[in-house]
Amino acid sequence: MSDKMITWIEQEIQDRGWTIRELARRSDLSPSTVSEILNRNTQPGLKFYLGMSKAFKVPRQWVFRLAGVLEPSIIGEDNAEHKEKLLDYFDVLDSQGRRTILSLAQTLYEQRQNYNANEE
Repeated sequence: MSDKMITWIEQEIQDRGWTIRELARRSDLSPSTVSEILNRNTQPGLKFYLGMSKAFKVPRQWVFRLAGVLEPSIIGEDNAEHKEKLLDYFDVLDSQGRRTILSLAQTLYEQRQNYNANEE
């Protein structure tokens, strides 16, 4: 598992005020399993990655990419992590959710264009 993944998990635990026991409960894993993996004593498997996705409520593809199990998306370096996460969320939405995201993105884009036009 990548150092980036461990750092992310540790930061999420801290930000949420969780303990290892709480993370384990939310991920359907044992506290000893979570500890062993975070301490690099054991390699994580599919169940661990799926558990992290469930516990932190993020798309599993994003967790797999962060862990180095999946290749990063082919996107530019600028804001790459945010773009990957957005694409992963988009992929798991139903058609109505996708339409909503596209509508929001279009609205934000148009607002930005209007702001730029007013500045000139």
